[in-house]
Amino acid sequence: MKKIARLANKRIDIYGYSCKDGIFFASYCATNDCMVKMERGINATINGKGVITCRKMNLADYKKEYVKNNDGKISKTSKFIKIISIIMIFLSVLTICLFTTSYNALLRTALFIGCFSVAIFIMSTQVSILILRILGDEKIKSLAKFHSAEHAVINAYKCLGRAPKIYEVDEYSSYSYNCGSLLNFRKSILFLLLSIVVLCASSFLQFLIGIIFAILITILLEATKAYYFLEFMILSKPTDKEYNVAVEGLSACIKYSSDMTYYLNQFFNDETN
Repeated sequence: MKKIARLANKRIDIYGYSCKDGIFFASYCATNDCMVKMERGINATINGKGVITCRKMNLADYKKEYVKNNDGKISKTSKFIKIISIIMIFLSVLTICLFTTSYNALLRTALFIGCFSVAIFIMSTQVSILILRILGDEKIKSLAKFHSAEHAVINAYKCLGRAPKIYEVDEYSSYSYNCGSLLNFRKSILFLLLSIVVLCASSFLQFLIGIIFAILITILLEATKAYYFLEFMILSKPTDKEYNVAVEGLSACIKYSSDMTYYLNQFFNDETN
C-alpha cells in the first residue's frame, strides 16, 4: 500500500498545479503566528530535448500562461458535458412532474438519470479529462501523468519532511487528500450514491431507507475523505520523466520557500522589536 500524507508540513506547506509539460509548485510559509501564502512559486518544465527548467514565477502569471497555452479541449468538452447534463436533468424533472404518480419503473428511471446527471454536471471537468484520456489525447495524458507525479512528490515531502530522492518517490501514492478536484468529488458523491439507491430500491420504503444510508455514507466519506478514489479520472501512472520534473521543481520550491520563510520571520521580528 503506497503512502498518502494527511497532515500538512507545519513550516512550509507545498501545493501544486499541473499542465501538459510541467508542474507549478507554490507554498504557504510559517511566520511567528500564521501561515502566509506565497504568490510566487517555481514553474518546473521539460522541453523536447529532456532539459528541465525551474524558474520563479507569480501564480497569477502561471495561470494566464496555462490558459494561453491550453488547447481548450478540456474546457470545450466540459461545456458540452454540462449542456447534455442540464438537458437530461430538465427531462428527468419534466417526466417526474408530468408522467409519474407512484413509485414505478418510470419514476425510478427519471430519478436515476436526474441524480446521475447532476453528479456528472458537477464533475464535468474531471469527466472531460477521463474521456479525453480514453480517446488517446497525448496532451491530456501528459497532464494526468504530471498531476500524478505532483501528488506523489508532495506526499513524499509531507511524510519525509524533505524533498524525496527519485528512488523514494515510487513508495508514495499518486492520490492526494488535498487535490483541488476533491471539492467537486465531495459535492457529487451524494448524487452518485442516490443514483445507485434508485437502481436498487424496488419499493418506496426501500428508497427512503436507501436515502438515509446514502446520507450516512456521504458523512462517513466526508469525515475520512475516502472519496479521493475518484481521482482515478484525472491521474495516470507517471514515468521517470514526470518524476524527475516533479522532484526538481519541489526541491527548488522548498529552497525558495525556506529563504522566504527566513526573511519573513526576520521582518516580523524586527517589526515587533
